[in-house]
Amino acid sequence: MKQVLRLLGFGAAALIFQGVLAGVLPPRMCPDLTFLVVVATGLCAPLTSGLLVATALGYATDLLSNSLLGTHALLFAIAYAATRRGDRKLNLRGNLPRAIFVAFLTVAYALGLSGLGWAFGRTALLSLALVPSLLLHAAMNALAIPFVSSAVVHLAGAAPDEEIGRRLLRFDPRRPGAWRSDSLR
Repeated sequence: MKQVLRLLGFGAAALIFQGVLAGVLPPRMCPDLTFLVVVATGLCAPLTSGLLVATALGYATDLLSNSLLGTHALLFAIAYAATRRGDRKLNLRGNLPRAIFVAFLTVAYALGLSGLGWAFGRTALLSLALVPSLLLHAAMNALAIPFVSSAVVHLAGAAPDEEIGRRLLRFDPRRPGAWRSDSLR
């Protein structure tokens, strides 16, 4: 329970800091810190406590962003589940794989947010004019994830990446196109 409270406190602080940062920098230059806390929680927190943190931070984001209630909560829960699944299948323990995963997940999150807003008649679908801003925002999230994830791992009380004992994804040169990971055996 202490782990959940620490992660919720850190997520709330990230939400407040993100609001302050958005007042200083252009929105596309601000990393989505609350989203990154949810993704980092998916790397180290157990299923029930991680879903609780993701959903609570999603509802807080919904309340502060004036969006449909439950939109961010749903997408944060999906992002948490995708991170857990991606970590199991792709082994996201290195900074580069984690950054690439976060960049793709940021784009998927924006498309999901746009799609849900369109489905409920609140917003139009994402226009092609916003694609450069979205890609810049995804790059900013990718640059910020190593710092946020190390803070979340520290707060969650999990072992750092080097002490996990899992190896990064290895390619087997003897079989073209084949890959293996010690975690998938």
